[in-house]
Amino acid sequence: MRQMFCFIFLAASCLGSACQHENDSAATPPPVRSQPQADPSTPAATATPHPTPSRVQNGTWGGEGMTLEVTSSTSTYELDCAHGTIDSPLNLDSMNRFTAVGTITLEHGGPVHEGEPLRLFPARFDGMIVGDVLNLRIRYQTEADSFDTIYRVAHEAQSHLVKCR
Repeated sequence: MRQMFCFIFLAASCLGSACQHENDSAATPPPVRSQPQADPSTPAATATPHPTPSRVQNGTWGGEGMTLEVTSSTSTYELDCAHGTIDSPLNLDSMNRFTAVGTITLEHGGPVHEGEPLRLFPARFDGMIVGDVLNLRIRYQTEADSFDTIYRVAHEAQSHLVKCR
């Protein structure tokens, strides 16, 4: 009987003590943990992001169906069955994109006859640099239809053109 009494007494003491701690924790907020701060001397904390280039790099850009020659003021391009100009510098925004206007001259197979009018149309160019690749969208409208084509070219890459015959 005495053993039973001791057990009940100990159990009640422990239970009361646990209840007291539970009530204390409800009344007292948990300690506030501070967020770890970056050490300014570490490379990750002092590194600055790579600056965005301000314009498309000068030189030859090549890819399937297109060659693009970029200069600091204008650009020229050649397609399988067309050629044209981009009439302004290819200045990039903070997302590595640009918009420009220019022209496209449509070509055809066979010889060009003297006095034959050029099929020249205004064009809009929307470009975006992704890594080492320039995605260039060319949009223009002829008398009969509108065209919207995307070319992918890389700086100093070989072009693959199949000219109209």
